[in-house]
Amino acid sequence: MQNKFFNSKTNTILLLILVVLMIIALRWMSQDKMKYFGTSQTFKPVTQIPQDKNQSQVSSNEKQFSGTITKRDDGCFADGLCFIQIDNNYWVLHTKGWTPTLGTVEGDLNVGSKVEVYAEKYNEESSYKNTYSIIGNSKYYIKVTNQEYSWILSPAKFGSMVLYPSNWKITPQYYGSAAMQAGGEESLVGYNFTLPSGSMVMWGGAQSGCGEKEFGDFKYATSSITCLKGYRASIGRASARESLSINDLKIFGDFVLKNK
Repeated sequence: MQNKFFNSKTNTILLLILVVLMIIALRWMSQDKMKYFGTSQTFKPVTQIPQDKNQSQVSSNEKQFSGTITKRDDGCFADGLCFIQIDNNYWVLHTKGWTPTLGTVEGDLNVGSKVEVYAEKYNEESSYKNTYSIIGNSKYYIKVTNQEYSWILSPAKFGSMVLYPSNWKITPQYYGSAAMQAGGEESLVGYNFTLPSGSMVMWGGAQSGCGEKEFGDFKYATSSITCLKGYRASIGRASARESLSINDLKIFGDFVLKNK
């Protein structure tokens, strides 16, 4: 009976028509796989994103940033900690009592100076938030990027020499009797330095010898007189009615600490 069925011409035609319809249906259904065959996943080759060659290799515990010094904490001058604050936000520890500083400081950390910083998170107890430290690794640094002056040595004619900012005007102090002056035999006894602000730093002078503790403990940004290399050093204004600015007292403090 099976052979009789397939030998029928009509049945053969019907079978061919059925096959053609199935092919058409399958082709039509394949055009909308999501509807008839469920979710289809398309696998795309993974493309590796090239790393920016300028991207810093910094760990999650480290940070690189830049900004302007807005505050200073000079507690390390009393065997404590010295910080600078950047943009009223980050605090950076740069000196810790007598602990060796492995990180580097390039330039003078004055308020208003622009700096670049690479430091690690400071995890010890601190009264400041957002605190970082350059102590502990030589790769950390604070770099001043707008330094307006450098530190240079005074002439050696006086015997002792001091470092002073290159934007200070230096004037030698001479001492001698009228007869000595007439004979050109005056003695060099020190130097006067005129600051851009008009304030004057005097180091040395007639009868200016002193002892290390003669003027008490030196306080940064507060003291205006001290003993420096055996000679009196002081800062003042031309008029007693004029007062010293905090910036003048700080640069005087830097001058003293540079030469202690």
